[in-house]
Amino acid sequence: MKDRIERGFIVLADISGFTSFMERTEIAHSATILQGLINLIIQRFSPVLHIAEVEGDAVFAYVPESRITRGELLLELIEATYADYRDRQQTMQHNAGCPCRACQAIHTLDLKFVTHHGEYILQDIAGKRKPVGASVNLVHRLLKNNINAVTGWRGYALFSQPSLENMRVHPDVMRYLDIPYEFGVVPTGIIDLNARYNKLLQDRRVFLSREEADLSTSYTFNALPPVVWDWLTDPRKRKHWVPHSNLSVEQQPLGRTGPSTRYHCSTSDVIEEIVDWRPFKYYTVYLIKGRFKIMITSELEPVESGTHIRWNMKWCGPLSRMIGRPVTRFFANKKFQLKENFERLAQLAADVEKPERPGDAAAASAYRSSQSEKMPG
Repeated sequence: MKDRIERGFIVLADISGFTSFMERTEIAHSATILQGLINLIIQRFSPVLHIAEVEGDAVFAYVPESRITRGELLLELIEATYADYRDRQQTMQHNAGCPCRACQAIHTLDLKFVTHHGEYILQDIAGKRKPVGASVNLVHRLLKNNINAVTGWRGYALFSQPSLENMRVHPDVMRYLDIPYEFGVVPTGIIDLNARYNKLLQDRRVFLSREEADLSTSYTFNALPPVVWDWLTDPRKRKHWVPHSNLSVEQQPLGRTGPSTRYHCSTSDVIEEIVDWRPFKYYTVYLIKGRFKIMITSELEPVESGTHIRWNMKWCGPLSRMIGRPVTRFFANKKFQLKENFERLAQLAADVEKPERPGDAAAASAYRSSQSEKMPG
């Protein structure tokens, strides 16, 4: 039987500067540092991507296109992985009491990503199931590029044109560059992840806490945060668990979902405006209809059984102090039907979360345990 040709996204995450780092430092400590950073990447990737192989200082992963219905999820995954990598790197540097060159030079490392979309065949090679084909070869060739020389960037995300076309996302911060290789040039889009990380640290947080809310409700889902996040934020998926939801993009000034993005629901004539957006962690929106305005922060927390969501809601319309609590409770129970909708969402997310291959369940467990570690920021 012939191997079946599949189509999907192929992703490489590569730790920049590790070769020279290894050559200049003590091998025992540098190897431990590498293992910790590689494990972090695997743990962040595993809820969305299949891990094909660890290639020294790089992680090779893929996902069939049928598993990615909202292309922005890949961009969010890469940016969130980079942010957690930088947080972990700073924690390791801060906690390094060892005076050796390896422990003192952790800050010299960075992380870059290459993403491509194309055809591949899954084959068992040396006991591992991984994709092979021209698309896989191209991703590895794109890793050897001149981006650092042209831009000065060390931490970046590179997307081939086919991947951007299939993701259907073109952020305003993206720069376009043709990457030469032996068979011609590859048009790509690149993002400076270091700049994105610094902006994330500087951006104003808009977070409605439980104590500030008129109403706070919670639910636990048997699925990991990236899976639940995708079901919460994808307008096409939301209509499967929120009856009569029919959202369309009214404005998206950043070229992607994020602060200032506005949706319009044609069914209820409600505007949903995003004011804070931290993928896989929380987001805050305003629901607006005339003088009626409700603020909602949806917070995701990884737990042993999956993901715990807390919705904090506050009435921001007229007479908020007098009628805030009863009005918010009315909207939550009668209009939003949170309990019923969350039960539908729980079933949908759990069905997606079911492991497809041996090892996926173990990867999910590793993700949960890694999230319990304290991170700065």
